[in-house]
Amino acid sequence: MNRKLSLLIAAAALAASAAHAQDTRPAVEPTRAEVLADLVVYRESGLQQLDNSDLVSNFTPEYRAAQKRYQDLRRSPRYAELVRSFETHDGHAAEGTRTAGVTTKP
Repeated sequence: MNRKLSLLIAAAALAASAAHAQDTRPAVEPTRAEVLADLVVYRESGLQQLDNSDLVSNFTPEYRAAQKRYQDLRRSPRYAELVRSFETHDGHAAEGTRTAGVTTKP
């Protein structure tokens, strides 16, 4: 009886783990335009520069301020404008956007 109970608990834990793994995926995959717009605001927020540095911790005030700028930009009309711009230009960088070093052609 004890073995059956252990197997039942293990099976329930495995099922719960699999269900959790499925829940962590985004409901909808982002479009190419959304990914490119996200890259632009990531760079504009200063996070890219900080993430490329071995000297800056994720817990510094400087990093936290950049994270806040990134989150604010993602919720701003600027992000929506960038998405529309990338959609309009068929995935190509619109003039004046900061996508240097990124291939935006399919």
